[in-house]
Amino acid sequence: MPQDFSRIDSKGMNRLNMSKVLKLIREKKIISIGEITKMTDLTAPSVFRLVKHLIDDEGLVRYSGLGQSNGGRPPVIFEFNGSEKYIIGIDVGATYIRAVLANLNAEIMYEVQLLTEKENGYDSVILKLTDLIKRLINRPGINSSHIIGIGIGVAGLIDKNKRRINFSPDFQWENVNFFDDLSRNLTIPIYLDNSTRLMALGEIGYGVGKKCDNFIVINVGYGIAAGIVVNGETTSGSYGHSGEFGHMTINPDSDIICDCGQKGCLEALASGRRIAELAREKAAESSILIELCNNDFRKIDAKMVADAARQGDKVSLDILNTAINYLCIGIRNLVLLLDPGKILIGGGVSFNGDIFFDTLLKRMEGKLIRTKADISIQPVTFHENATIMGTLTLVLDKVLNLELSN
Repeated sequence: MPQDFSRIDSKGMNRLNMSKVLKLIREKKIISIGEITKMTDLTAPSVFRLVKHLIDDEGLVRYSGLGQSNGGRPPVIFEFNGSEKYIIGIDVGATYIRAVLANLNAEIMYEVQLLTEKENGYDSVILKLTDLIKRLINRPGINSSHIIGIGIGVAGLIDKNKRRINFSPDFQWENVNFFDDLSRNLTIPIYLDNSTRLMALGEIGYGVGKKCDNFIVINVGYGIAAGIVVNGETTSGSYGHSGEFGHMTINPDSDIICDCGQKGCLEALASGRRIAELAREKAAESSILIELCNNDFRKIDAKMVADAARQGDKVSLDILNTAINYLCIGIRNLVLLLDPGKILIGGGVSFNGDIFFDTLLKRMEGKLIRTKADISIQPVTFHENATIMGTLTLVLDKVLNLELSN
């Protein structure tokens, strides 16, 4: 649909044109004023003025030398200046918090991982995040004034204004003012979204999504969720709650109660949490699991179950097969409902390589209607950094739209 610019004033139009030029410079790597003029509806003097502002005032473009001459003077060329400003990206998981300090080229300079310890309560997690951000801000060799934004991914239902977490089954948080509570002692702008939606946004920014406009990212970890991309954009829904794939009812006859309070949810039947719970219940029947956990069943997690399954442990194989069967039912429903070009799967359970993907692909055979039988199901591009790349993309989009400046 064509954009209506009739209500945009001259200042707004100038920012739109500057953003257009900035995005073009970043996309083309190096480019001249003449090339920008040819590729936009802007005049050469306007382009020169916009580029000068992006260099002198925004610090987002820099002079890159002289290009190749076509008979006259060699053109002056410019490039995106992504190395001198920084983003903090944070993935708040139920088990671990992962954080990075990266430049605008998404090159990670430092990374930190620590236990979330959600059992200590909401205030404890907020304090831990605040301390972590301050540690990254004060890293030696980094000019803290050049850190221009913080992107954060959290599992749960995040309101459409991206300030409150309405409900997070993984954390058992309800109607918490996450944005206000975290930003109270920080001056750097914070941007928040659902962690799985950010996995999809990261694919748009740097991964498979560059060449596929309609796809779904499925996050199979402690919980289960989906990030949905339609026509090249992530979808949030009317209230910001789309993608709660893990809380679709897969087995209405199940007696297993999900963290959301309902029975028969996919997350309650196939998540990493459920795989570990089942294994702890049945560990006494498995000599391999007993050995791997050193007879301490509390240590059993989904990775340990996958490791035991690779060694041929029948108990672990049965648990994984059951979980993957339920996941396949859910994937089938998503494919039929949304008609994606690809399905990308990430999260801790999916990191178990062949034992997970080989089984999943085999079980999906024959489950899809013929027109969808060859749909690509593959791992996410960035493995454990999938949500992190989304947090960086979230802030970078603000930069490219000139909503952030230093």
